[in-house]
Amino acid sequence: MGLDEAMELHRLTGLPVALIICDVNGLKQVNDTSGHDTGDAVLEQLAGHLSAVAGTVNGALAARIGGDEFSVLVVGQPWSTVTQLAEELADRAAKLEGISGAAVGYAATDGPAGTVGNRDTLFRLADAAQYEAKREGIQRPVAATTRHVIQVEEAAADGSSASRDRRRIRRGR
Repeated sequence: MGLDEAMELHRLTGLPVALIICDVNGLKQVNDTSGHDTGDAVLEQLAGHLSAVAGTVNGALAARIGGDEFSVLVVGQPWSTVTQLAEELADRAAKLEGISGAAVGYAATDGPAGTVGNRDTLFRLADAAQYEAKREGIQRPVAATTRHVIQVEEAAADGSSASRDRRRIRRGR
């Protein structure tokens, strides 16, 4: 099940949907100093950890977004379970050799950011929280809250495209 299907299920049944986004810290340095094969090995190790963690929870699915970004989609689980998953992902990433852990952000249809009813907002909230972790050097997961809602809404009010929204959110505008 993908994010679109999960959000439709949420709309029809009220089941909570959450998205955890994880971005590797320090992969560029690994690639620059040890080569892309080593960087690819780090990505494979992290992907294995993400799959293992997601496999412990019914309704969780790990996926690679692209580059050094990964996600875990969680359907039908309470906020506390999503928080535990995000913490476990951050803990495992912190133990990988060669990188400086991972920036982890997460959001849910029923989390501290309030009610979220569409996939784009859910993704943008998780992304904004993840980028806060990266920007601030936070080694624990950051949950999307109302301050992230404001960032996402301001970016949308500017009328910018999705990719520009992401850049604006990441710059904290």
